[in-house]
Amino acid sequence: MGNGKVGSVGKIYFTDNNVKSGMKYYYKLWVKTKYGDTYKHSLYSVPVYCVAK
Repeated sequence: MGNGKVGSVGKIYFTDNNVKSGMKYYYKLWVKTKYGDTYKHSLYSVPVYCVAK
């Protein structure tokens, strides 16, 4: 999977460069955030999908 970034309104954007046009891909997201001197991790999201352009 490609690099991820968080948008200014809290939406999550990511790029996956290893896809074929027209194919549907499913993803489960897992978020890591800095909390004090350590990191906290979220639960995995429900599967979400997108169609490659």
